[in-house]
Amino acid sequence: MAWVKEASAEGKILIAGVGAESVAETVRLSNIAADLGYHAALALTPFYYRHQMHRPDTQALYFKAVADRSKIPVLLYNIPQVTGYSLPAEIVAELSHHPNIFGMKDSSGDLMNLKNTVAVVKPGFQIVSGSGANFWDALQLGASGAILAIANALPYACLTIWEAFRRREPEAGADWQARIAHAAQIVGGKHGIGGLKYAMDLNGFYGGPPRLPLMPPSPAAQEELADVFRDLLT
Repeated sequence: MAWVKEASAEGKILIAGVGAESVAETVRLSNIAADLGYHAALALTPFYYRHQMHRPDTQALYFKAVADRSKIPVLLYNIPQVTGYSLPAEIVAELSHHPNIFGMKDSSGDLMNLKNTVAVVKPGFQIVSGSGANFWDALQLGASGAILAIANALPYACLTIWEAFRRREPEAGADWQARIAHAAQIVGGKHGIGGLKYAMDLNGFYGGPPRLPLMPPSPAAQEELADVFRDLLT
């Protein structure tokens, strides 16, 4: 976190990923981020003790307790394909009224759930998409922005979709969404972190090797990724 803060440009909003299985550890990380100058804390839904953690009341208590103790505002993180649990719309609506919880990153890709959640949260509560495969559609349904893995490799394509939405240019937005959707699915669903880092290398950024036990893509996977990204790289 300190390295990112040191390298960040002036005026950029910094969000620290702080999710842990306990309130104490999550708050500890959040407040380290706060002391470093971060602006918000992204807290993952706890999931390890599945039968206890996968209860709406447990999730609500966790986030309220974290937000009560965090020095910086909290952003909920819903990614059920990793945690096995999706925050229900009614729990997000309840949490949206906490003064130190300002939004949610929804990486579920479930557009109906996103639409239902947008409809019930407090006005001004920001729901951002975490799914590059349907970013454009999420904007149409009320998402206020995005935090996208695929943007690490294709930042300008993702910005083009946002600008098309902002300028009310639906044909351009839908066109660019169609261009990146396959790449997002190949990375997210097939090659994961190692594939994303390799795609960053392809586009002149630094992805580098993933942390163990994740592995870099095989030569065959590298060839597939190069083919998928060939017409998308700038």
